[in-house]
Parts: sequence; structure tokens; C-alpha cells
Amino acid sequence: MILRLALLWLASAAALFASLILDRAPEARAVAEVFVEADGIRVEWDVRSGPRPELAIQPDRPRRPHRIRLAPPPETGEKQLGLVVYHLGLPVSDLHYLAAPETVELDWRNPWRSRMADPKLRRVYSSPLSVFLYVSRYQVRVEVVGRPAELGLPAPDPQGFRRKVEGFLQGRWRLRIDGRESSPALDRCEFLERRVRATRPIPAPSGERFRAAILGVTYRLRREDYPKKAELEWNYFPPTAPRIVAAVTEDAFLEPATLTPENNTLRWSRAAAPRSITTPPPVPPPPPRWWRWIPWVSAAALPLLALLTLRLWKRRRRRQTLRRSEAATAVLLVALAAAGLGARRSAVPSQPAARYIVQALLENIYQAAGQPTEERVYDALARSIAGEYLTDAYLEVRRELEIERTGGARIRVAEIRVEEAEPEPLGGGPAFRCHARWTVAGSVAHWGHVHFRRNRYEGVLTVRSIGGRWKLTGMELTNEQRIAAPAFSGGSRASRSP
Repeated sequence: MILRLALLWLASAAALFASLILDRAPEARAVAEVFVEADGIRVEWDVRSGPRPELAIQPDRPRRPHRIRLAPPPETGEKQLGLVVYHLGLPVSDLHYLAAPETVELDWRNPWRSRMADPKLRRVYSSPLSVFLYVSRYQVRVEVVGRPAELGLPAPDPQGFRRKVEGFLQGRWRLRIDGRESSPALDRCEFLERRVRATRPIPAPSGERFRAAILGVTYRLRREDYPKKAELEWNYFPPTAPRIVAAVTEDAFLEPATLTPENNTLRWSRAAAPRSITTPPPVPPPPPRWWRWIPWVSAAALPLLALLTLRLWKRRRRRQTLRRSEAATAVLLVALAAAGLGARRSAVPSQPAARYIVQALLENIYQAAGQPTEERVYDALARSIAGEYLTDAYLEVRRELEIERTGGARIRVAEIRVEEAEPEPLGGGPAFRCHARWTVAGSVAHWGHVHFRRNRYEGVLTVRSIGGRWKLTGMELTNEQRIAAPAFSGGSRASRSP
């Protein structure tokens, strides 16, 4: 399908997190996830290369240990073994390299207080309450993540927890966009499981695991335009969370902050103008009718030029004087041959022109996937795609939107760069086939993290004139390569109130 390479890459962050989170320990040949439960300890391995390492685990008691010592094999390098520790399913540490023995301290009454003995290895979001503000072109999102008790749910309530949490948080924070009070609707309220490969919703836990539960609340405000400023004022600071970890995110830009009762406002402002869906480049006007005879005249001129060249060569050997009429005829035949070659070449754009056309078409397609409604998605795609591929592309984007509505996250495209474009003629009217290579860079922002990705693609694109504009009517992907993640320059400014 024409956009499978693009839209599958955009579609869901669920599979993307598998590679991006593991990139926190990219050189590890194996990653160990250690799960500490009431009845024992188990380890799940992700071995990338070589045999599975032997991880030494020494708890201070067989059941419900308070301290666990973890040690890598004796000859393990500094960046060969990755480690994450979970207590009743709650991460105690972020993914990191295990290069020397480490100690885990466990609190069975409150697993949120379990931690690594080394302060450098403690989780970034170890606070029982965190707040995140996300700003994108067509929506503003507020996410609250924390322990259920801090979100108005001291005991399990599988059926009514959403209603209770919504009522508890009402009036405890305010959102202003472009100076006006805004009220985002509650979009999702769910329990989360954070693993190395993904963060996903799970059924409401009960019993002892409820004390280690993670509750995520998402408010979403859809917009028709890109806001210029946004402010999130947070007014809820429970005794267990006098300092709240927070962050402001716009696409690939993330600004962490710490909120306190004295400094309780996150501010964001847009510094760069957003890109818009553009009209594809126009097709140059067709040449006059007499121009079509130029290639035929050129073809007839070539054998005449060859005969004349032979005649002139013989006259030169006989030391005979070159006649002016013969020289003029030679110049005329050369001009006719060159004109025919130029006519054939003018049937396709030059390399710079082809690169410009492909760049404009691809940018529109990727931006179309981020439009806020299905109608605008279709209209944006129709500007750059024609034929049966328009329907295929639209259906792919609809599937992507459904994934986002059910809790998935979409990659926001930050940069598209066409590196090569080699056009060649194609019959059936103004059209050309282009061997192209391009890179796409983007990011996923979800639950307080931003993950980057950059891919390089190679393919053959079919471009035709539709309604006087170049449009994409076919694509065949020949190569796809994951390359180093980019470092984006922020297009916004985020800050904490003074």
C-alpha cells in the first residue's frame, strides 16, 4: 500500500516503545526484568546476543524480603547487562546498566517507597503524583499519574473509580489557553502497567497489588488551531507529595519542572509558526503542438549528420577545402539532434525539481495524518494523492485515529528530508517515476516521556499530473533502515512560574 511505510510508522506507540525504551541501554546484550512478589522472585530475560547471563539474586529472607542484593556475572562489562526491578508490579528503578552489585530496599506496606539503595538509580518519576502538560497543533492534553490514594481512591472500586477520581480532581487545577479558561474533558482514567517494552492499561488491581497500583488520568481538549500560550495551574499538594514532578511537552520538546505550593504553574509558549498543508507544485504547461515533431526530426537528422561527418572526414584527408554550405549543414544537423535530446529530457523534471516535488508531496502526507478530524484528513490527503491509493491511505489513517482513541499514542513528525530523487520518463501523459531516498524523524510523548525515532526509506514513487498538479499515484518501498535518533531544536518555550 502506498503509505504503509509511513502510516504504520505513525500508527501506534505500543510497538515503538519496545525499541525506544530499550534504547536507554542500547549496548546491553541482555536485559533482566526482576519481579519481586510476596511468594518469591522471578526474572524475565530479553537476550539480544550470546548466552543468557547468570544474575546473582540474594534476598535477606525467602518470602517478603526487605533487602535484595543483585550482582552481575564476574566478568560482565559496564554496559552488557540491563536491569529493571519491580515490586508488586511497580517499577523500583528505570532501565539501567548493571555493572556492579546493587541493593534494593523494599517497603511492603507502601511499595511506592521501595527504592534502590544508590540514589543515582532511583526512578525519575518516583513521586506518588506527577502532572504533565502536552501541547500539539490540534489538541492540548493534561495527564495526571500517581498512586490511587493521592487521586481520591483509597480503596479498590473496580466499577466506580473513574467517577470518583473525576470528582476528586475537579477544581484542583486550572488550564488557560491563550489567556482564556479552558475545560478539557476527561478522556481516560485507567490503571497502568509500566514495563520495559510498553506502558499499557490493565484491569483494576485488588488486594495487596492495589497498594502498588499506578493510576493514569488523561484530559484532552481538541482544537481547530495551534495555541500560542498555555498555562497549567496546579493547586493540589497532598502531605505525601509536597513537591510534584511535572513536565511540559510539545512534540519533541520536553521541559521538566518541579511544582510546589509557591511555584505551582507550568507555562508554555509557541516560538515557531506551524507548518501547514500546502498545494502540490503545479505541472509546467505543455509545449506547443509543433514541439512533438522535434524528436522525429532529430531522429532523421542523426543519420544525415553521420553521413556528413564521414564526407567531411574524407575531404580533410584529401586536403580539400571545407565548403561553407557543408559547415552550415553540419551546424544545423547538430542543433536538430540536440533539440531532440532536450525535448526528450523536458518530459520529466530535473533532479532539483523532482526533489522539490517529492518533498512537498511527502510533507503533506505525513502532516495529513495529524489532522484533527477524518474529513480534514481526507481533504489533506487528496491534495497530494490520487487514484485508488487515496482510499488506501485514508483507511490507514482512520485505523491510526482509532488506536489513539483507545489509548495509544501517535508519533509526531518533526522533520522530513528528501536526500535523493532520480526521475525517469513515464508514459501516459505528464508523469514520471522517481527513485527516491528520504528520512523521517519524529517523537512520541506519553506519560511523562519523550522518545525519538528516525528512519531512512528508499522507494520508487509514481507521480502524475492530476488537475494541473503533481500527485502521488503509486509507491513501492525497496528499503527501510532505522538510524540514530535526532536531536531536535525546540520550537517552543516552557517554564515554571517564578
